Amino acid sequence: MVLVIAFAVFSICCTCWITISQNLLAHWYLYWVPVVLLFVFFLIALILFLLVAYLSTLHINVDEVKERPNPFGVFICEEFAAFLLYISGIRVVLTGLEKVPADRRFLLVSNHRSNLDPIVIMDKMRSYNIAFISKISNLKIPAIGKLIHEWCFMSIDRENARNAIKTIQQASNYIKNDIVSIGIYPEGTRSKSQQMGEFHAGSFKIAQKAGCPLVISVIRGTETVKYHFWSVSKVYVDILEVIEVDQVKSMKSVELADYSKKVMADFIRSKGEDPGM
Repeated sequence: MVLVIAFAVFSICCTCWITISQNLLAHWYLYWVPVVLLFVFFLIALILFLLVAYLSTLHINVDEVKERPNPFGVFICEEFAAFLLYISGIRVVLTGLEKVPADRRFLLVSNHRSNLDPIVIMDKMRSYNIAFISKISNLKIPAIGKLIHEWCFMSIDRENARNAIKTIQQASNYIKNDIVSIGIYPEGTRSKSQQMGEFHAGSFKIAQKAGCPLVISVIRGTETVKYHFWSVSKVYVDILEVIEVDQVKSMKSVELADYSKKVMADFIRSKGEDPGM
């Protein structure tokens, strides 16, 4: 929202300056000019922001392991996420946030329905500093890939066991060293529907290696967003349960995966949807 407010203030100030200096209000038939100017200056502010964001990524090498998040990169990602949700008419309803540990790092697991899923979390849970494990192609997106890399986002290659293990180890190190919390989608890909795919149990080894709580959440509604700024789309994020460290360590990764999926499926089913289990 900081970006939206800043862009709005910039466009209003510039529009007022031109309107007054050119005495546009003295001519009733020019009433439409200030409205157009508001839009134009808002667009200019957005373009300048995107240009600065792009230029800031030119020196970034996504193959390097980040030791800690870059505050500037995190700020740009968070604000752009908020801006994207706002102009897309997406309104997020978040419940159960009081269950999330505020004094410890954790592993967040969720179902996966849309590319919007991590964007919603980036904005609505920004105080928890959650970096996601993503597919390789996302880290290769021009500018965006480098910016999320600055937030300690990581890619995972499920086709290469050795590289996948390295990612899991790095993610657990981030948690153990109090750098960032980690978010994963155990399905490995978007379902694009209410139904969930199979969970990859290996993802849960992050919590076991890090010795951290496991936060189970569900997201609903992102798969139906129409991206129309003139309409409102409701998205729901529900924090369902937190499995504490002792229980995480006492269970096998397969058991954690099966249990998490059941908790999610039961909740989704209670909302009148079909999780496919």
